[in-house]
Amino acid sequence: MSGTHGEESIMKQICLEIEQRPLFKKYDRLSEQPILHILKLKENMNRFSWGKFYIQIHKLGNASKQPPSIQIAADLELIGFASRMLDNLVDEDDPHVERHIGRANTLILFTEILIESFGQLQRLLPDESEQIQHYLMSALSGEWTDINRTAADGISEREYMQHILPKTSSVFKLVAVCGDAGNMTFWDEFLDYAGLAFQLSNDMAGLYAETKSDLLMLRPTLPILKAVDVQDERLAAERSRIMCSYASGEGTLESVRSVIEDSGALEYCYLIRELHKEKCREMLSQQFPDRLAQTEILFRLLYLEAS
Repeated sequence: MSGTHGEESIMKQICLEIEQRPLFKKYDRLSEQPILHILKLKENMNRFSWGKFYIQIHKLGNASKQPPSIQIAADLELIGFASRMLDNLVDEDDPHVERHIGRANTLILFTEILIESFGQLQRLLPDESEQIQHYLMSALSGEWTDINRTAADGISEREYMQHILPKTSSVFKLVAVCGDAGNMTFWDEFLDYAGLAFQLSNDMAGLYAETKSDLLMLRPTLPILKAVDVQDERLAAERSRIMCSYASGEGTLESVRSVIEDSGALEYCYLIRELHKEKCREMLSQQFPDRLAQTEILFRLLYLEAS
């Protein structure tokens, strides 16, 4: 079986496992379309699959042991998906699910997905139960900080790394502990680098995406934070004023984008992202020197190719 056909088969198995979950049946009655179609499950999995990420981690760490579990892959797919749902709910970026089933049902669906998937992972991986809970709580804590702080609060780059980035990196680590728990010293460090590179790509793209609310809500993303992180207090205050003006409905989107572009924040974030990608490649080649083909698959999956 070729690599492409093998990946397609895995994706189909994960989708089938999710589609068979009784959890979704009652939500199908709330709309003319099946709930998984409304959620764009397959479309999101084609963009990034948490289940496929788990399987690649498992293959690298457990090559001569038991095969990966499709059930675990499906649970992780759903936890990653729930994380995306939460992000969209709090940012109000993608309201199409709410338009179909209402906000209250969307919130209940998110909660049910999270609780059921988390419970099944604890049952399937009892030895990793404590770490799974730790990473899940770390991700939720990062999300809490992300929505309760703004770029106008004077958040430093160090604070961003410690308190906001875990909303992304901790979900990656949750997947890793399910796939290769015995190697978490390596994966913890690797996924700090990979998680930041992944998040920076999203944050930079979000500045120009019409559906994203990062600028309107002054979300503390690194490109926005670096634009106001300057020693010249008057310049920092002026940039902050322009951003806050737009957030209050008075300024223009173009003026905020110009502030960020002129500040050099995008160039800085691009450089940091590329350096982190290089570090990831170095770490993978050192940890798995005889597994080049599989590390390349993981590299592509995490969008870590050099730009």
